[in-house]
Amino acid sequence: MKNIVVRCNTGIQTGMGHLVRCANLMSVFDEYTIHFLIKTDNKHLTTEIIKRYSSNWTFDYMDSNLSNKDDLKLLIYNIKARNAFLILDHYQVDEEYQKQLRKEGVDWLQFDSHAQQNLYANIVLHSSPGATHELYSSLIDKEKTKALLGVKYIILNEQYRKLSATSQARTSLKSIMICFGAGNDNKLIIECLENIDKDLLSLFSWNVVIGQHTQEKEKIRNLSTTFPSIQLIENEYDLSYYQLNSDLLITSPGTLSYEAAALGLPMLLLKTNDSQSVNLKGWQEMKVALNIGKEHKIDKIILNQYLRKLSKEKNSLKGMSEILLNTIDNQGVFRVKKEILSEL
Repeated sequence: MKNIVVRCNTGIQTGMGHLVRCANLMSVFDEYTIHFLIKTDNKHLTTEIIKRYSSNWTFDYMDSNLSNKDDLKLLIYNIKARNAFLILDHYQVDEEYQKQLRKEGVDWLQFDSHAQQNLYANIVLHSSPGATHELYSSLIDKEKTKALLGVKYIILNEQYRKLSATSQARTSLKSIMICFGAGNDNKLIIECLENIDKDLLSLFSWNVVIGQHTQEKEKIRNLSTTFPSIQLIENEYDLSYYQLNSDLLITSPGTLSYEAAALGLPMLLLKTNDSQSVNLKGWQEMKVALNIGKEHKIDKIILNQYLRKLSKEKNSLKGMSEILLNTIDNQGVFRVKKEILSEL
């Protein structure tokens, strides 16, 4: 079996994280034929990302309104036609969906973020620091399913693996990055900037990442004019060097949090959807991130308290950074590949 089918959802509303982590994983399967089946609300951006990784990968777009039953039928047809192993990464997968895959003899790896339903894949992958064997013990059959859990299985691309070797512990708070992904940020960037005390906006250097689908861009640009300390990073795909040269990242506990962790970058986190709950709790318990919100909204008082705390207590920032650098070894993609190969 030298073929892999990747089934994922991605886009402006869903976010690009599912596609990116699948592509990062597939990038180490050079000897395999890779085919993506994707539901997306933005074909242009999705195509652009896939082609950045490899011109040899093929992909088809599925109708976003396709029912789970028809989605599954098309997926199984593609897997059998290609005699392929499956990588499954979307949140519409319920137990019945999985049982049907098992019934049809499909072998697959399934990304999970919720730990809220029984899982039937050959391999279940959840690389959150909050993903533990205790959390998953009642959800899997250990005889049939292998659970790859925790930060040793974080999947990142070659650029982050290279830069992680040069990353050093942050010893003072000077440069702060704000980024809420490539999709719709739901006005979180402007909310964040408007809630930061004005003296702090002037005190630090701010790298603010905005893209085509960022909300309230005109307000953000006006703020950057008022405060020269705010630098806008617009429509940039590779953010690794900005992360490497920052001392703190304000983001959500999704894909960007894994990238930050790889580079030893402490975080202030805002959960933007319930699928990030395990991740948020995990980063907090590792003592490498602080929660700045509740009910998907930024808490102004807490945000400013933490910024002042990390500015004054340099050992706190350094300690967070050192924990990450001493814990994340950026070899997760190769560990996952080894486990997949054992199933082929």
